[in-house]
Amino acid sequence: MSRLTRKGQVTIPKAIRQILGIAPGDEVEFRFTQDRQVVVARASTPSPFAKYVGYLSRKAGQHPDRIVSELRGDTK
Repeated sequence: MSRLTRKGQVTIPKAIRQILGIAPGDEVEFRFTQDRQVVVARASTPSPFAKYVGYLSRKAGQHPDRIVSELRGDTK
């Protein structure tokens, strides 16, 4: 059982933190079910590579050295 602090904070029990795979600094999501139950889940964070999905498809046909130079910001 957890208790709500004056600041609105609650300690998540260790067993639940372990099951969720969360650690200090991680983000969690709180959602309501239709019957007003609260679900706590580890927040999904996008992959740091997600912004590059499809990037190389736009570079099709270019020389690999040119692509690398552009990624590095080289201006020749």
